[in-house]
Amino acid sequence: MEMEERECCQENDCPERFQTQELPSPNSCLPLDVLRDLEEEIEAANELLLSLALSDEREIDETYRSIFDGLLGQTVEIQIDCFDTLSPDENDERIMLSGCVILSGTNFVVLCEGKKKTLVLYEKICNVTSKERGEEPEHQPQLLCISPSLRRCLVSDFGRVVSSSPELVQIFFGLNMQAYLLQFVQSEVTVRLEDEKIEGDLVKVDKDSIRVFVSGQKKRISLDEICFMVVCNP
Repeated sequence: MEMEERECCQENDCPERFQTQELPSPNSCLPLDVLRDLEEEIEAANELLLSLALSDEREIDETYRSIFDGLLGQTVEIQIDCFDTLSPDENDERIMLSGCVILSGTNFVVLCEGKKKTLVLYEKICNVTSKERGEEPEHQPQLLCISPSLRRCLVSDFGRVVSSSPELVQIFFGLNMQAYLLQFVQSEVTVRLEDEKIEGDLVKVDKDSIRVFVSGQKKRISLDEICFMVVCNP
């Protein structure tokens, strides 16, 4: 048997090997132009998150986040550092907002009232009052009752699973308003400034500003100018 193998492999007896074209396997099922655009968007989002993570102005944000963490699920009233100049009644009173606290991010809070979600930056808040009196709600670990399949995914592929879910990012790291707003791009928003109310489609989110499509034009709005925002589910 060994003799037959050696004879078959002699130089003159072996069949000629034809050169075949070698092609790399595609790393995505998306068309190249779509994949390129997606990679650029991911890179821009990562740069935004990195620049925000390196910000130094965190003391006020951390204080309010701690406060709203303890008020999750409760109805509160918030006084913000903006005067209601659009009201027909001339007064010097600051704007008051109310709703149920559903999320306390790293630099903002989300209040829910019906189908409306109101976003307020911590730096705009003057005072917070809870409308509920009684025993404090019992807070349990947020991932205590997750499914076994999700638990396995978190253990085996933590980065991909968490980064694909804003809820999980909020639990493990905390969301800022800029990152939270990314899910509402192309959705209708209402932006309240001290002397103006802007309604349109959110088209872009940057580190210190947003862009809203209004009357056929993109309007840039600095985050510092925003008293509060109202969004709907994307």
